[in-house]
Amino acid sequence: MKISRLWVVTKPTPRSTLQDICFQVELPIGLYNQFMGGLDPNDVVAFYDNQNAAEEKARHQLLCKNPTK
Repeated sequence: MKISRLWVVTKPTPRSTLQDICFQVELPIGLYNQFMGGLDPNDVVAFYDNQNAAEEKARHQLLCKNPTK
């Protein structure tokens, strides 16, 4: 199986939305562009090859960061 796209989950801020912290990139150039554009490797929580798993992790991150939502 060749992976050509990844879902990236990053750490949220208090105002982050799901779309802010969970996004798809094409490999290799899309991921490269994210890092060159300022994505800090320390802010990356996880990489997934499955959108549903990535969104589940991102929702969990949002709930942990914003428990009143």
